Amino acid sequence: MSQHPRLTPREVEVLRLIGRAMPDGEMALCLRISRATVATHVQHLHQKIGTNTRQG
Repeated sequence: MSQHPRLTPREVEVLRLIGRAMPDGEMALCLRISRATVATHVQHLHQKIGTNTRQG
């Protein structure tokens, strides 16, 4: 059985916005959170998914 990372609903929202190439500042405005909180969600996504960059 493979293990999949469990993403929070907010992490899923952030991931979708990353997929649209939205900058952190715009994400913060869109989600009504601080840029620091966006950065934290992005960091958690990198850890859970096993990436270290947004570029494909």
